[in-house]
Amino acid sequence: FFGGGGGGGEEEEEKVIVLFKATGGDTPLLKQRKVKVLRKAKFVDVVAYVSKLLQRAHVFVYLNDAFTPRYDEEVGRLFDWFGSGSGGGGGAGDASGVGGGGGGRDETKKKQVLVVNYSTQQAYG
Repeated sequence: FFGGGGGGGEEEEEKVIVLFKATGGDTPLLKQRKVKVLRKAKFVDVVAYVSKLLQRAHVFVYLNDAFTPRYDEEVGRLFDWFGSGSGGGGGAGDASGVGGGGGGRDETKKKQVLVVNYSTQQAYG
């Protein structure tokens, strides 16, 4: 669900950049704040990824500090609807195959990202 290297095919699937931001005072910061996620991945996959990184059975996840979308929604659609231009540098990608190299896009433009806020406690009513 998070893209990744390896495999026989040379075909590259379309990905979006997800930026994780901690919400709440005791929420641990992630070492890898930006990841590239397949557009067709479900939001539940993003939630499971954050849960795994934080080693917690449950985390609270919000888009743009506002709401939690349906878990079966595609990340690509959420990116199209709620993505913001808060780009900037920062290594996307990690050893699990999340992310990877750039390629083909004009790096001088601000990259659009989907901001995903996460917390270990409920942050909003």
